[in-house]
Amino acid sequence: MDNVIFLGLCVGAVALLLIANYVAVRRQERRDTIGLMSPPTAYQAAITDPAVIETARTDPEIVRAYQRGSKIEAIKVLRQRTGLGLAEAKKVIDSVYADIDTNIPLQPVTLTADVTSDPELIGYMQQGRKIDAIRRYRQLTNVGLKEAKDAVEQIMGK
Repeated sequence: MDNVIFLGLCVGAVALLLIANYVAVRRQERRDTIGLMSPPTAYQAAITDPAVIETARTDPEIVRAYQRGSKIEAIKVLRQRTGLGLAEAKKVIDSVYADIDTNIPLQPVTLTADVTSDPELIGYMQQGRKIDAIRRYRQLTNVGLKEAKDAVEQIMGK
């Protein structure tokens, strides 16, 4: 009989702990939801700061990254320049470039003498190692994959 009572008390204690845990989790979820619905004023100030917006609009590296279609790179550079968090930088980039169509074709690739005279790049192209040539071209110019592929194909005459 004592074992049955002890077992009943143990089951009851476990049930109470589970219920208490469930209530605590639900309260925390509710707090998190409310917090996300009304962002802190520091967040609002960061994404509306004129200096931050001007940096996003005029910084050449950010503009080039966005024009290449590399929104992630643009956000990364903005974060480095301003110290913003990921969510803030994304919000700024989205608002600054909301009206810009990234599907507009870019100008033809302009080749520079220092890139076309790189011995490693030339060696890859002569050996027909197109992927290595594209990788090397990207290292030299910091352009996107498509731009590098187009440039290498242009150089190789394909």
